[in-house]
Amino acid sequence: MYRDPSRADSSPYSSRGAPRPTILKNIATYEECRGQGHGRRLVEYIFEHYRDRCRVMVVGTGDRPRILRFYERCGFAASHRVENFFLDHYDHPIFDCGERLVDMVYLRKEF
Repeated sequence: MYRDPSRADSSPYSSRGAPRPTILKNIATYEECRGQGHGRRLVEYIFEHYRDRCRVMVVGTGDRPRILRFYERCGFAASHRVENFFLDHYDHPIFDCGERLVDMVYLRKEF
């Protein structure tokens, strides 16, 4: 989860008074451990922990059907896409299971 207290904009509310989303980052399981429920249990624990602390949670991930299905099964819904994110923001190729990532897809869950 990410909120940087050293940043002036780290308030849980935007300048318009709307709650800022809590951002879920860097959830991964070892390839040989996938499909065993570990990732889902971790996400469910995070939901429970943050349920009373946030109203919206957002996750950004590569445009891979397997990953998108995982987050959708966890209750996230598609929000928006940033085309060429992994090409524009990294000086080297980013891969998931041997496939190069190009677009970032954002999903959100409201509590």
